[in-house]
Amino acid sequence: MAAQRPLPVLRERRVAHPDPEAFVQFARNSVAAVAKGYPAPLKCVEAVAASIKPFEEGVAIERQLFIELVSSPESKALRHAFFAERAAGRFPTCQRTRPPAPSVPPR
Repeated sequence: MAAQRPLPVLRERRVAHPDPEAFVQFARNSVAAVAKGYPAPLKCVEAVAASIKPFEEGVAIERQLFIELVSSPESKALRHAFFAERAAGRFPTCQRTRPPAPSVPPR
C-alpha cells in the first residue's frame, strides 16, 4: 500500500458490500439483542451506517451521535464511577488487601 502513489483519499472510498442496508439492519438487530438498556452500542452501529451516505453527511451524523452519547446520563454516571474508583484508592483506609477481581463484560 505504501508503494502506491498517490495514496487513496479515504473520503472518496465507497462501501463495497453488495447490500449495505441489509447488512446494517442485521447489525442493528444483533446489537439490539445483546445491548439491552445501553445506548452506545446502537449509536455505534448508526455511526457505521452513516458511512453509506456521502462523506460530509456521514461525518455530521457521527458527530451528532457522539454529542448525544457524551451528554447522556449513562455517560455522566460512567465518568463519575471512573473517577470515584480512582479517588477511593487514595484513602489509606481503602487500601486493597487482595488483588482486584477480573472485570466481567456486561451481558
